[in-house]
Amino acid sequence: MIYLTKPFLTTEEQIQLLKERDLIITDEEEALKWFSLHSYYSIINGYKDIFLCPEKTKKAGGDRFKDDTTFKDIINLFELDIQLRKEILSILEVVESILSNNIAYILGERYGHRKEDYLNKSIFRKGRKIE
Repeated sequence: MIYLTKPFLTTEEQIQLLKERDLIITDEEEALKWFSLHSYYSIINGYKDIFLCPEKTKKAGGDRFKDDTTFKDIINLFELDIQLRKEILSILEVVESILSNNIAYILGERYGHRKEDYLNKSIFRKGRKIE
């Protein structure tokens, strides 16, 4: 059985913890909104590392943010990552479509339209070992 080592915290307590760790939160209502839409883990733990101050963290024995780091800084990075993932996924969908279309065309041209022919394992090479 897996036991969680961190206690449950309400969103208000999570915000207070972040403030204690030197994160500047000027609009608590806005932070509450973000935590109601996305988990603490996906926002904070996913993006905090570049904002942490190693010296302060070591001295305090736990995460401490660099001076002047705001919740909005973390949210901006979170939103940038979401946008980048959307853009990359959009491009990958186009690449996948082109690739699958070309593979289907080549297989059809070489082996015909019958399933038994183009799915025959013997027409595929296993490749070679790269040493």
